[in-house]
Amino acid sequence: MWLFTIFLTEFSPNPVTPQMEWVELYNDSENNIDVSGYSIRDSTNYLTSSHRQILSGTTPPQSYFVASLDNPFINKTSNDTVNIYDKNNNLIDSQSSKSIPVGLSFSRQTNGTWCPTDPSPNLPNNLCKESYSLQNSPTAIPYISLKITNLDADKELIEITNDNNFTVSLFDWRVRDNSGSVRKLSCQNINANSSCQSAFTSGYLNNDTDKLTLLDPLKREISVYSYENLKQTVTKPTTTPKLTVTPKNSSLSPLSRGDVLVPTKTEGFVRQSTVTINQSSPIHNLLSIILMLIGSVFILFPLIFHAKFNKK
Repeated sequence: MWLFTIFLTEFSPNPVTPQMEWVELYNDSENNIDVSGYSIRDSTNYLTSSHRQILSGTTPPQSYFVASLDNPFINKTSNDTVNIYDKNNNLIDSQSSKSIPVGLSFSRQTNGTWCPTDPSPNLPNNLCKESYSLQNSPTAIPYISLKITNLDADKELIEITNDNNFTVSLFDWRVRDNSGSVRKLSCQNINANSSCQSAFTSGYLNNDTDKLTLLDPLKREISVYSYENLKQTVTKPTTTPKLTVTPKNSSLSPLSRGDVLVPTKTEGFVRQSTVTINQSSPIHNLLSIILMLIGSVFILFPLIFHAKFNKK
């Protein structure tokens, strides 16, 4: 059982002329897989067309997919590597290659090993050619699922996650930014199903927008992490605005007019009429004093008049 649903099963780096180099994939899932945007690359991992083949089409469940290479780039006389990347530029499978006689292909066997065989595109692979199996069989490259999962540009840190069930050594692994600047990782190992943080010198990580590519020791692109607008936006704390009410008569306060403020769901605060609370003005006070004096005169006058009348 493979560690991925679509994987390499066979490739022909040295076909008989005029045949083209080809690479075979197998969809081991129960669903169609759209391979449009997937790419095949060699060990140089250049993104130029001379070392890359972009795929298109759909692979049915439990079926093969054969891609002919428009420009032959798999080295047929020395060591090389065939890499498969998905549309998000993640490495999904990789297999090394060595020199091989004309007309033979490298095929994956049912036990997961690879060896030279007679070609069998779109068919189950043939058995190993015994005379070539020892000196020419490629070395299997274990599937490595590592990815950049987080980033702190202010602290110059990135987080790398290992989704494999085994520890991965990060010796000689690197990160490349969008400008092409490359830095080695500071963490040396990642345990199975865990993460590590790698620190960089100040100024390497762009605080605005950038793209980081995780590279293995062979400079193969393992994963890509893009980000935008990391500058922190300072949000001022929200405060409740002070409410001011402009009365019709600016000389009177809201309470002198019998108004109070009550909250509503849609309008914040509105004015609502209640029992009027009267406050006397200076004029009112003066009139009250005069009336009191007049009243006092009317009360005291009969008393004074009566007292004088009794004396007579």
